[in-house]
Amino acid sequence: LVVGLLAVGCASLRDSVVGEYERKDEDGNTYKRVFLDNGVYEYHYNGKKEEEFKWSIVDGEIYVHWYGERLGQVYRINTDKSITLIVSIYEGKRTDRPKEKQFTYKRIK
Repeated sequence: LVVGLLAVGCASLRDSVVGEYERKDEDGNTYKRVFLDNGVYEYHYNGKKEEEFKWSIVDGEIYVHWYGERLGQVYRINTDKSITLIVSIYEGKRTDRPKEKQFTYKRIK
């Protein structure tokens, strides 16, 4: 019974993440992250889709997997529905990003 409840909780968290998020840097460049319902993550730069990877929810965080499990990024889900890039994964090792490299993306769709 508990396992079923956890699965429902994870599904609703996943459903709440599906959408588009955006930020602009100090030079006016636009970065968009798109989390699709089918587990595909799209990275857009200045209006152009650059790459596609996989994403999942792990322990309440969003994991973006590049090239399997070796590389990736982890986003925190914020109470205002924005997301913040908080961790880089290199060769499977999780490294917290310094505050000045933690970027927040506002939900736009």
